[in-house]
Amino acid sequence: MDIDDLHAALHYRCRRADRCADWEWVDIIDPDGTAGRARIGRAINTTDGLCPTCTRHVEAALLSLPRDYVELALITGAVGGTSIEEPVSRSRELPIPLRLGVVTVMEAMVTEATCLAEAVAERLRVEWDSTLVDHHTRPAVALYRATHLLAGALSVLLAVRDWSRMVWAPDGWTAVPETRDGVDGALTCLDLHAHSRRLVGRSRLVHRLPAGCPRCERRGLVRESGDDTVSCTRCGRRYTGQEYETLVCALAASTPA
Repeated sequence: MDIDDLHAALHYRCRRADRCADWEWVDIIDPDGTAGRARIGRAINTTDGLCPTCTRHVEAALLSLPRDYVELALITGAVGGTSIEEPVSRSRELPIPLRLGVVTVMEAMVTEATCLAEAVAERLRVEWDSTLVDHHTRPAVALYRATHLLAGALSVLLAVRDWSRMVWAPDGWTAVPETRDGVDGALTCLDLHAHSRRLVGRSRLVHRLPAGCPRCERRGLVRESGDDTVSCTRCGRRYTGQEYETLVCALAASTPA
């Protein structure tokens, strides 16, 4: 397919595109006539949204954000209280760039989750007092309440469209409306979870393997760094290192010289 056909094909595909957990390869023709390949998101049954696997990843990320917040708070030396900057006497001073970067992520977690929760609560006709949450609730508690509301109503979250929220303008003095949707918010929470894991040193190095999965016959085999087990991101099948080596040898033997 050419580039225009590719753009048309992206409808009814997971919005995460080449970052989709169940991405697929497609053959394309570049404008200059060169043949190539592109990664696109898994097919879905709506014009815009996330595939089932990415949706599960969003749910897991939402439920993990409160823990991420606490781990980041330990880095900055902030625990308890109403301020995320509350110091702890036994905490050693950390470099300012790290502190500011971590605090920014923490603030973004709370802001994103509570704003999304307000939009979802309105559609569920669930009471959500923004004034109380914003001004009279500890950030960690507000984050916990918001993320558990969102994780329990993912279909509602992903269906939110034309949602307007106020954001600070580049000048830092005025607020302007920004139109987003629930998928934007879900992906932002997913990115915040991944970013927080990198900050606390918990990110995983995952290697994608070239062989197809014998069970589903799709290229979704991955292995985490330091782990001997191979798993398929498409069907969930797991293989031992020996089983994978046997598979590779069998494929090599069947490939014409």
